[in-house]
Amino acid sequence: MKQHRSTLVAAGLALLAACTDAGTGPAGPSLSVSPGPKIVINEVMADPTKVTDDNGEWMEIHNWGSSSIDLKGWKLASGNDAAHTIATTLTVPAGGFVVLARNGNKSKNGGVTVQYAYGTALTLANGGDWISLKDAAGATVDSVAWTGTTAGASRGVKDPSADNLAVGGANWQTATTAYNTSDKGTPGAQNDGYVAPVQQPATVTVTPGAATIAVGGTQAFTATALDAWGDPVTTTFTWTTSDAAVATVSASGVATGVANGTAQIRATASNGVFAEAALTVSTAAVAKLLINELMPNPSAVTDDAGEWVEVHNWGNASADLKGYVIASNNDAGHTIASSVIVPADGYVVLARNGNSGQNGGVLAHYAYGTAVTLANSADWVALRAPSGATVDSVAWSSVPTGASRGVADPAAANTDMGGSNWTTQTSLYGSGDKGTPGGRNDGYVSPVPPGPPATVTVTPSSATVTVGGTYLFAASAVDSAGRTTSTTYTWSSSDAAVATMGADGRATGVAAGTAAVRATASNGVFGEAAVTVVVEPTGGGASELVVRVLDIGQGDANLITNGTSKVIIDGGPDSVRFGVLLDSLGLNNTTIDVVILSHEHYDHHSGLRELFRASRNITVRYFFENKNAYSNAALAQLRDSVSARAARGELVYRDTDDPCANGAVLCTITMNGGAKLHVMRPNPAGSTPNNRSTPVKLVGPDSASFSMWFAGDAEHEAIDWFDTGANYDVFPGMDVDVLKADHHGSCNGVRSRYVEMLTPDWVTFSLLADNSYGHVHTQTKELFTQYGRPWYRTDQNGTITIRTPGTPGGGYTISVTRGTQNASGPADRASTQTACQAL
Repeated sequence: MKQHRSTLVAAGLALLAACTDAGTGPAGPSLSVSPGPKIVINEVMADPTKVTDDNGEWMEIHNWGSSSIDLKGWKLASGNDAAHTIATTLTVPAGGFVVLARNGNKSKNGGVTVQYAYGTALTLANGGDWISLKDAAGATVDSVAWTGTTAGASRGVKDPSADNLAVGGANWQTATTAYNTSDKGTPGAQNDGYVAPVQQPATVTVTPGAATIAVGGTQAFTATALDAWGDPVTTTFTWTTSDAAVATVSASGVATGVANGTAQIRATASNGVFAEAALTVSTAAVAKLLINELMPNPSAVTDDAGEWVEVHNWGNASADLKGYVIASNNDAGHTIASSVIVPADGYVVLARNGNSGQNGGVLAHYAYGTAVTLANSADWVALRAPSGATVDSVAWSSVPTGASRGVADPAAANTDMGGSNWTTQTSLYGSGDKGTPGGRNDGYVSPVPPGPPATVTVTPSSATVTVGGTYLFAASAVDSAGRTTSTTYTWSSSDAAVATMGADGRATGVAAGTAAVRATASNGVFGEAAVTVVVEPTGGGASELVVRVLDIGQGDANLITNGTSKVIIDGGPDSVRFGVLLDSLGLNNTTIDVVILSHEHYDHHSGLRELFRASRNITVRYFFENKNAYSNAALAQLRDSVSARAARGELVYRDTDDPCANGAVLCTITMNGGAKLHVMRPNPAGSTPNNRSTPVKLVGPDSASFSMWFAGDAEHEAIDWFDTGANYDVFPGMDVDVLKADHHGSCNGVRSRYVEMLTPDWVTFSLLADNSYGHVHTQTKELFTQYGRPWYRTDQNGTITIRTPGTPGGGYTISVTRGTQNASGPADRASTQTACQAL
């Protein structure tokens, strides 16, 4: 196919699910520059014998691209005629064909099924002639020419991606398949002699385009290739580095810093086209923060006045705690509102009372007020980064009176205040209590550089993938003293016929079975985990509804599929983990019809940015969230991505306070297989992000067989509003078969009235086993046990899958990848929140 000139091609959106609102769809399509559409004049019949030329001439147009194209307004011309403009809609589907003929009557044209008749406007001469096809803007898309024809046989293109100008050339073949008793050809079908187009990479992109890591650190690069039309191309990449003395790179694109400097990391496609990214390696200064000293139980003043927490930075770069959160088991936590600089090898004191005349003589750098309480019995305290990630957490069962407890070795484990790395302080301060607020602890041990790996741990200890799916394992190592140490790992599988391992720890399922996954450190010490590969059950038909409560960690992520429609509710706290799930579920290069972000906390939105990574080629059609103002950089970036696509007309961005954009409190989305999704307005007066969570009710194609309730991290305030403020128990109704538990099993996300309104047969919890919140709270489990409601939980059971065939009386099934129902987890504990004392 000749390339005449670049043509502006509109990229449209296909609507696969219907929203029951009066609003309009996306605005006008965006424009992108390409070499022209993948449209060819694919077959020509100039000299039929069954009927006269006047009746039997035809030509075939083939679209070998991935998007349908409407030829309305395009022009056809031949050497003997003026141009003819195609006057009506004439859609050539992706990979499809249309036949244009002089006579559209099958009984008169030799038995050809015709999609468009151009009448007497065009004549195809049997001697020398040509045909051209121009788009509506007048740009020539394709043209072919011939000097002679074969009577009673068409000529057809073999490879639609190759030059097809000369009909008598090597890329054309005389037809051998008969379509009537006298003539041969394949009108409307693949030609005789067809050769599949070879789509070669024209451009390669490496992501990220630049990165900086420390010596010994790693950076994973990815590469994607596009053909000359901008369509994704499958190819293999060879990864190389310009300077192995600065950085090495693995076969999968994972670079490792070796020494200070800059290296170019190159990805080369199979045809030699390449791209590079700059990797800078440096011995970077790093802040290392830990909770270093705690005073829960002073004696010189009351606890209300004298409690404090000391944070130590044992790194070599300063850190600012503004935006960090300090929280304990007894409260919602406090966000540090002003700049609090912790210098390298320095200390800051965060206190309940900042007045040294009232707090026992402590010079506090910041006062968090009554927002945080440190219990004298079982409790914990955590420091979380602005992103929501836990920086450090410490738990205890009891504390001394009048003396703090402090960390001895900052490099050693400090999560248990009763453990050997904590000592009771003996130095006096202020009004007579013992401790070293703002200074080096009694019993301090200078951090010792970690030694070689003595123990390697692979996490998780087990995982389940489908055949063809993937799972990303991680490895960590400690030395003989229990200090975390850095090393490189070699990954292997005990049975490559069951699962293979990538250099980055990614397992790929090959066949049903179980294999051991091994990570071997550079000194030969190794750790193992188990990967079980299963065959994904065959779909139960066009109406089958499948809900997956994904094993995403301490957060929420849910995938709903029905027919060809796909819905995602929340994306969890980890974009890497969410990306692995997108890979394993085969969601790249697909359309996600609806994405719903329940509320603006990081453990629900962080993963969603992966949906908009260009290399995934995922189309999102509708995005719902409550658009609350929230000072979180990651959420701002996600919103920027969504807003930009909405401005380009690529998706519809809806505020859940007006989900149908028509003033109604509820918007119903009908999925392709008949399931309905009721997106409801959240509590407009919710006092916290959790209490602004958007409730969603899913109803199966057979409403009597299955329904499910999702409400993000809704707490008692929101739950009460669902009942008495919005009356959602009346419409759309709250009686369901399955409940996705609110707030990861926190006791502030459930109460008796809620269970009685929902009456679920099953409950699912989404959480991380080693979480610092005490989830699932003991009170929550006791309440569901009281009502006889069994549960599964992602930390103990992995991904939870619910299926219903969508047929009358079909019911539903619920299955998990491991474990048993009603399990408990290592972090489960009773909450001391007042709200949880009477559920």
